[in-house]
Amino acid sequence: MAMERQEPAGTGPDARQSAEPEARRGLLFLMSVNARGRAYGLKVGDVLTRIDGKPFDGRLTSLSARMKGPDAGRVALWFRRDGERRSDRQDWPVIVETAALGQWKSVALPEGETVEAEPTFGLKNWDVFIYKAGRYDAQRSEARLTALLVPIYLVQMRLWGPLALWGALAAVAVPFGWIVGGALHVVIALYFWQAAPALVRMDRMARGFRYWRIIAARNERALHNLVAEMAPQLQFIHARAGVS
Repeated sequence: MAMERQEPAGTGPDARQSAEPEARRGLLFLMSVNARGRAYGLKVGDVLTRIDGKPFDGRLTSLSARMKGPDAGRVALWFRRDGERRSDRQDWPVIVETAALGQWKSVALPEGETVEAEPTFGLKNWDVFIYKAGRYDAQRSEARLTALLVPIYLVQMRLWGPLALWGALAAVAVPFGWIVGGALHVVIALYFWQAAPALVRMDRMARGFRYWRIIAARNERALHNLVAEMAPQLQFIHARAGVS
């Protein structure tokens, strides 16, 4: 009678199958950054740790394939920057539309390092600007519906120049009556709504802010929590005194 071959413990098909996904995990390293990458605030040396919140095999083909999927244009990538606090919780996500962010290099996941999955539901990009004295400001990268309430939004974002322009345009529309004037007010509101993110960027740069990076977060509170974890020395510029 033929004897069944016994495999050593821990080396059977089930053991190899469970270990295989971990062995395939890796990272992508940015050797150079193009204009698109810089627009997201990326730098040479940034390391891609997750695609859509999940660890991956570290191959560029995996990233490129994900960009061609059904949700192309809404892919959340998690990055880590050398010199910053190295903790799995301090990697930051950004939603990108392309994998062409620079020159990538595939690297193996360092021995002993693990990358855990992160949820991606509801993530939206935020522009983060740094000001002197360790303060920062932030805004949604895309136009928000609240920007349709033009004067309220402009006051909230402290955009005094655009507020004066809106007031002048609104005054010009008054003599045209309810119908034409109302239509002009709608056009003006739509313009300021679409231009709102760019207006904030120009205003902050003119005030001496430095563009830091884009960070994806579910809401403003989540964004502030992530910034506090990544760079605890930074304080939100509009935070009340004594409130961390």
